[in-house]
Amino acid sequence: MKIDEKEKYKYYNHEPAGIRKMKFIERILESEKNKKDKASLSILDVGCGIGHLSAFMAVLDNKIKAVDKDSDSIEVARKMYKRELVEFSTEKLNMQSGNFDVVTAFEVCEHVEETSAFLQEINKQISGNGLFILSVPNGYSLEEVVRRLLQHTRFGHKIKIFLRKGKILPKSNSQSRADSPHVHFWSFGKWKKEIEKQGFILENKKNVSFIFKQFYYIGGRRVLKPGKLFYFFDKLDNIIISFLPTFLADGWIMSFRKKI
Repeated sequence: MKIDEKEKYKYYNHEPAGIRKMKFIERILESEKNKKDKASLSILDVGCGIGHLSAFMAVLDNKIKAVDKDSDSIEVARKMYKRELVEFSTEKLNMQSGNFDVVTAFEVCEHVEETSAFLQEINKQISGNGLFILSVPNGYSLEEVVRRLLQHTRFGHKIKIFLRKGKILPKSNSQSRADSPHVHFWSFGKWKKEIEKQGFILENKKNVSFIFKQFYYIGGRRVLKPGKLFYFFDKLDNIIISFLPTFLADGWIMSFRKKI
């Protein structure tokens, strides 16, 4: 199915670094189709939120099942993406078929208390030597340091409530309706080690952003909306982070191959 380029990247272009995330996903999925000589991949999107990236992967001619424990998010996703033919569900991860070519989890692992058990279940859901594609934040970025202060200290939590009430720091609705705090603040090396420990091998990695995404979510989204200036700063940020080392990125998007 031929898709107009502008239309194809509309699903997540309101998020800083969203377009390059989509392009990374597209490249990895197309490569996987070629390796497996398949016209379509079966994909399980775990922690899909309101379904932006689930819908994007669906229009790339893939069969998508998207799950999230938050029923409000799933309800929104079903209404928003009726035409994209995604099967949205609140079913638990361990209730799935275990027969997917690819499992994805975008901005999910940092929310999960029992990381090892979660990754073991992800492994079970991937058939053969399939792929696990995920994105995670850098736990030492400015954005995550601020988040740690606001979510995990009594004083910071009071500040967060004040900022939310005054709409100084509005809640993002890019991915989920749930209010689920980050419980892990890890470096790239620690994420990589934990994931590989559960039976995966890193194949591809891309730095997500440098400063712009952090500026945007720390408070910049009150004054800067998606538009020409937004996309200019986003593209500039992408150029800069492409030349910087891994530890300076605010997060990473990666693909891992399941060992067999």
